[in-house]
Amino acid sequence: DSTYIGMQHYTALRRAALTCLVGKWHNASPVVACTFLSKHLCDPFLHTVLQCLRIVRRLASVRPELASETVADALEWEGSRPFGPATALRQYLKQLGWNLQLDGTVTGPDHLQFNVFIDSCRRITKLAKLMWSHHILNMMDRKGVGDFLPDVALFHSVFQKLPQEKQQILKLNVVGAFQTAALKAKWDEDAVDECELCGASDTREHRLLECAPLQAIRDNAQEACRTLHNVRKEWIFLPIPRCHDELTVFRAFVNSVKAPEVIPPRDRKST
Repeated sequence: DSTYIGMQHYTALRRAALTCLVGKWHNASPVVACTFLSKHLCDPFLHTVLQCLRIVRRLASVRPELASETVADALEWEGSRPFGPATALRQYLKQLGWNLQLDGTVTGPDHLQFNVFIDSCRRITKLAKLMWSHHILNMMDRKGVGDFLPDVALFHSVFQKLPQEKQQILKLNVVGAFQTAALKAKWDEDAVDECELCGASDTREHRLLECAPLQAIRDNAQEACRTLHNVRKEWIFLPIPRCHDELTVFRAFVNSVKAPEVIPPRDRKST
């Protein structure tokens, strides 16, 4: 709890988790694997941050003055190398782009915030995970990511209902383990970018939507093909659901709504 863990350790942990889940695929994304492949798996960096936040919250329950001092120490620190639990928490939040305030409020992207002195550990965890969804956009170097916010919870709810054999196939597709001949030809001078079935350029679009010998398979999934063609072209490269495009506007509106003042009823005895 008192030792700052550098980012290189989290990178190694993500790679180890990826290997356990799908095997050794050098082109697969460890960040995507730790975020999407299991609802029981938490990214190691997010896990550390959540542990730090929970410790401050529990400390606020038994020693509120010490919790306030911890946050104050974290905010006063301006060094480059953390040396204790307070400065380690400050550095973690700084790397995430989250703002810690003296009253215990942690503010993140998209009008999301929680308070480490007041809110429950469950609420802190829920909101921190929502804020984490914004952070992973900066960490995923994958075609198809775009600038939309991924819906991690929706992916987990759908993914866990699939049969095991389909989950295994989708896992490799989601993390980017599959490599087309066109992609391989860019780094391997001995590779040819031709499709083994028809001789056309072997791109992801070709495999899913164009290859003539695979037309019989597509005929059994016409609605899915229409979705890939017309609605969610990014799913060709990264098949994960997105949040509603107006989610940010909705959250801003909800935060702007103030609860009306409740006027206590009159005491009849005093009238």
